[in-house]
Amino acid sequence: MTVMTTTPTERPARRQPRLVRHDELAARHRVGPVDHLPASEILAMLPSLPIWPPNVAHSSPKLRGARVILDWLLTYPGKGWQERWLAADADHGTDWVDEIVADDPRVPEVKRGATIGGLNCLLLCRVVLPSYKFLTAYNACLLFRHAQQVFQPELFARMRQAALDCGMQLRHTREGLATIAKMVVHTGRDVDQLTAEDIYEYRAHGISRQGQAPVGTYAAWDLLRGAGVLAEDHGLGEALRLGPRPTIELVDRHQIQCRPIRDVLVRYLEERRPRLDYGSFNSLAGRLSGTFWADIERHHPGIDTLDLPPEVAEAWKQRMLFVASPGKGVRPRKNPFELFIRVRAFYLDIAQWALEDPS
Repeated sequence: MTVMTTTPTERPARRQPRLVRHDELAARHRVGPVDHLPASEILAMLPSLPIWPPNVAHSSPKLRGARVILDWLLTYPGKGWQERWLAADADHGTDWVDEIVADDPRVPEVKRGATIGGLNCLLLCRVVLPSYKFLTAYNACLLFRHAQQVFQPELFARMRQAALDCGMQLRHTREGLATIAKMVVHTGRDVDQLTAEDIYEYRAHGISRQGQAPVGTYAAWDLLRGAGVLAEDHGLGEALRLGPRPTIELVDRHQIQCRPIRDVLVRYLEERRPRLDYGSFNSLAGRLSGTFWADIERHHPGIDTLDLPPEVAEAWKQRMLFVASPGKGVRPRKNPFELFIRVRAFYLDIAQWALEDPS
């Protein structure tokens, strides 16, 4: 039996660890909590938003704009609103906002205002969870201000007060709060559910798009720390210089349900780690823990054995021929065979090691 190995790569000497990029977080897929509700129920939710105009119900231009958007999304395939949103390429930018009301006889300012108002309400109700690419193109300051009124406004108020107490500049406070509002809209989580990883994801998006962290990233970290949301005892800069993460942390970020399989992955990766540079090791951990086993568990809940039935293994291979990511929809994977080889090497290594050391 041939055991596949990876040639060790020597790391160049550095005075201090480079900043961690977290590129693997930039394309995480999410679905909102009302993804499968019918359009009629979603429209009935809108007037309950705290930012809804008083004494206005069914005649609101926002309601009309939201109805137009939902009717447009229904013309695209998908099991829920998020899939339709991606199928419509709505996550790529905002050109469609004007296109879907091109036949509306009203003046452009009126019909665009109604559409934008309806879209904001749909996003605040988490009908879809937009990508950071969309939110950057959208640049809707009103949406981010409204998000601070809708999602735990008392916590946003606490962060403003914490910013005043520590002497943070007003501009940095505004940028940090807007960044947190973006994360709340994008992730579908409330403010007190945000984690350091959400900050890393937001930063990774900015680096992938413009080569640097977006404005407000560091202020958002400090505001969340000041409000007690993040339990970190250091700033973002220091967190990014902590260097390679423990193997257990790299595996557990994928929330594997079967504990024995999780333990096998941790022990296997610990064996492989000394022979790999950190970038290659991080990639291997993500492939085996996330792309392979976490995907198996999502499609076959309760599975607890690496001895996969042929139909389960074949179904996984077919899924891996394509990749789905926010803003890009579903597209062919560039090199699925690289992934298959890594998983095959995992099985071959375990089989060989079991002969040499059954423990």
